[in-house]
Amino acid sequence: MESCGEMEIAKNFYETSKDYLSLARIYCYTDQVDKVILVVVVVVVVVVVVVVVVVVVAAAAVGNNFHEFVVGHCLHKNDCRFKLWAILLCYVCHSQ
Repeated sequence: MESCGEMEIAKNFYETSKDYLSLARIYCYTDQVDKVILVVVVVVVVVVVVVVVVVVVAAAAVGNNFHEFVVGHCLHKNDCRFKLWAILLCYVCHSQ
């Protein structure tokens, strides 16, 4: 469909199949940057939610040892992203 220039059909197909990366590619090709940004933000939010759920489940399953290991490891990294994960994990573990 894309190779034939039928972008609207391709866009509808990718929307139906929830192929967000291909959808972003179509939007880039058709200069719809605002829609590319929206697709990327949605994908990032979904990934973050999945990661948070995995961390919460792992922390609950393994218990305090997991919490201490991850927080200790993250706080020794000189990167604010690791420290953010440590704070998030502390919040989740201590709010239960």
